[in-house]
Amino acid sequence: PIVILKDLNHMQVADGIVGEMISKTNRHDYESSLSLEEAHVKIAEVIASFVVITTLRPSKSLQNRDGIEFKVFAQACKDQLEHTQLSREMMGGFRALSDDAFIANHAMDMQRSVANLKEKIEIVPNFHLTKHDFLYSKPMLLNSFPNCGQEMHIHYTAQDPIQWHKDLPKSVSQISPTFAIKAKSQAFFLSFCKKQGEPSSLMELNQKNFEKVWNEYITEEERIKYQEKGRKLQFGEDIFVPSPPTWVDTPLKITHSDSVTIIQSPYTKRNLDNEQIPKNMRGVFYGKPMTAAQIYEWIVYDAFRKIPSED
Repeated sequence: PIVILKDLNHMQVADGIVGEMISKTNRHDYESSLSLEEAHVKIAEVIASFVVITTLRPSKSLQNRDGIEFKVFAQACKDQLEHTQLSREMMGGFRALSDDAFIANHAMDMQRSVANLKEKIEIVPNFHLTKHDFLYSKPMLLNSFPNCGQEMHIHYTAQDPIQWHKDLPKSVSQISPTFAIKAKSQAFFLSFCKKQGEPSSLMELNQKNFEKVWNEYITEEERIKYQEKGRKLQFGEDIFVPSPPTWVDTPLKITHSDSVTIIQSPYTKRNLDNEQIPKNMRGVFYGKPMTAAQIYEWIVYDAFRKIPSED
């Protein structure tokens, strides 16, 4: 199993020193509350348990339940199980937010937010593995039901994770991908539905996702650490991209100041009355809201990254 040792940083596996060549690439290690000696003890305990389990497992001496080998083996199994369970608990929030079903709901939530209707609409999210398939997909109604029970098929695809700065290597980008989503605008629905209010912006959806992660998936310890030491994340106005193909290749915009990082989501749309384009392309709204998993990564990890100067 893979285990996570809390409070250790990467270089504490070695001598605790970040090499000169690594520093030149703007990479750095995170501050640890443990001394190098304490870190080495923690690492050694995990390695020792693993060695004991793998070497004693085939041994016939384990048949003697009263023997010293069996007691050592049982303790090693117990220790490794505790490390594995703790690691799963530490990753529980991130794993939930990265789940395929959660991401599908993220796409549906964008459609619900930009439509903002009084009636409930049935939404079917369609995931595309390739950029080519996604480019040629179009959100549309495939089935119709009475009482505004239309089945709206929307489309989404995974793209590159956020790279926080051009001078940082891609190896320190986020794990979570950005998702591009194709939906329909509120105007498209108003011939058969009533609006609840004005359409939500992606900026508002990003803030909503932040609050959900903050309230439901972040521990109190992580909240305190972020509030006291973390670079704060804010959301700026959405960025309109006139061309849909250009929008597909446009990443989230990242702007850094001394203590704040601002995220802006790109979007594009087509008016419902634009007769210069095919009917199936009218009334569309394409956007890239920040995912809950990306926000989680920021709060617990990226907020403490050293961002190179913009100069």
